[in-house]
Amino acid sequence: MNRLLLSRETGYPGPGPCANILARLHLYQLLRSFSPAAHISFDGGESGTLVADGAEARPNVRSTTWAHQSGASCLALERFDGRVLISGGTDASIKIWDLEQKGNPHDGHVYTPAGVIRRAPKEGRNLSGGHKFGVTKLSFYPFDSQAFLSSSHDGCLKLWATERAELGKSLELGGRIFTHAISPVAGHLLVACGTVLPAVRLVDLRAGAAVHALPAPGAGPMVSMAWSPRWDHVLLSGSGDGVVRVWDVRRAGGPLGVLDMDDGAGMNGDDSVLGSSVEGSGPLKKAHTGPVNGISWTDDGSLIITAGQDGKIRVWDADTGANTFAAFGPLVRNGGQLGSQASMFVTPTGVTPSGRDILYWGNDGEIIAFDLREGTVLSRLRGTGPSVSSVSAPASSSRGSSGAGPSERQQRATAQTTTTPAASRSRRSVRNRLTGLVWRGAGGYGQSSGTVPGGRTAAGGMYSSHLDGQIRMWMPEMPGNDEDEEGEEEMQGDAETRKRKRKVLDDAYRSLMGTSITFSGQTASG
Repeated sequence: MNRLLLSRETGYPGPGPCANILARLHLYQLLRSFSPAAHISFDGGESGTLVADGAEARPNVRSTTWAHQSGASCLALERFDGRVLISGGTDASIKIWDLEQKGNPHDGHVYTPAGVIRRAPKEGRNLSGGHKFGVTKLSFYPFDSQAFLSSSHDGCLKLWATERAELGKSLELGGRIFTHAISPVAGHLLVACGTVLPAVRLVDLRAGAAVHALPAPGAGPMVSMAWSPRWDHVLLSGSGDGVVRVWDVRRAGGPLGVLDMDDGAGMNGDDSVLGSSVEGSGPLKKAHTGPVNGISWTDDGSLIITAGQDGKIRVWDADTGANTFAAFGPLVRNGGQLGSQASMFVTPTGVTPSGRDILYWGNDGEIIAFDLREGTVLSRLRGTGPSVSSVSAPASSSRGSSGAGPSERQQRATAQTTTTPAASRSRRSVRNRLTGLVWRGAGGYGQSSGTVPGGRTAAGGMYSSHLDGQIRMWMPEMPGNDEDEEGEEEMQGDAETRKRKRKVLDDAYRSLMGTSITFSGQTASG
């Protein structure tokens, strides 16, 4: 019985596909009740003051701490223990956070980095091994959390040791890297990289070199990648021309096919692993009318989710390549410059009841929870920060421009930076945007995400990164919290009511008898 109650309260469904249906339904409700954890913040150690309405705001914890003062550009959270979070900045820095630094996540806490990888200097030796320009993507090694990968606008793919924050290997690809992906199930250790060139670059971590390229003439930059969680040789790529290509990395030729947004039937033949529309001699079919900057699979590999800068999210049947025509409505916003990544994730398979997967989407100024198959809105989470963020900081610590690559400078076209010589301070304003969204889960061995919500110190949660420099935590509202608060309020209300009644009786008695009375069992004569 105790085990059943624990499973119900934490939402962990237990082993087996049919185990504890009550817990699954309860967890489904928890996943729809996320709210911002304002008592949690991340301090990367940079000094400065938040500027509001043209004047410096009163210094306090919330206005003077940032995870990355110049802007946080990406996030990754390991799926094995749900403990290690890594973040990348537009200033080329990488920071490692231990989420178990605080035992109880319901208590207020300011997280500090367990490790920092600083930007490479402009001149001299690069002792840290860090990137020169902004970090574009972070991902953990597929089999444990002791190593992770980073890519950057400086054209380098780097492999790091997590615990020591030390560089293990660095590979130059000769052009800005927008994204990279490594298979969660394969043993070949191939990393697919999307660059400004119209080709997928394959890097073999064992060989330590770029071993192959999958050309796509006319595609433009490759801005999104995702490996199949079912077939270790199947890769999807999204490009600037709106085409999603299906690749078999064992083949030296072109792609197996493409996804067609007008195709609701797909293919049912046995000639290809993924029955998407096959390329012919005519123009390629498109998945979106704008660049495809987001691709994801469900954990069981049954569905594919793509996001384009045409403002559309599409869901595809992975077996046939058919468009399911799930309608997500006009709320979807997907802006930014070419190469900016869409922020989204799908709840792990088995966490929610069958057929009720949730897609969390990072929108402008909010996070939206959609029903994956229907496209209906389940909840809208506000609290992603101001639309425009301004920071006043010492000129030496305001490194957003020096560390940014060409793409970041375009992203911050609206930013204004001024320096006051006398005070040696700089003022930076940036249009805030959500840049990363990750699920906190554990037990994700051999899968693309952790199936156990939260880690050892939390029942669940997700984290988001933002261009205002903040990392924000989101927690489900656990049962009992509201009741406890209401109970405390009722007790306080009852005490105040009793106090008022005693005062009225005391005043009335004194006016009649000239004697004050107390309720301590003693009386005093006036």
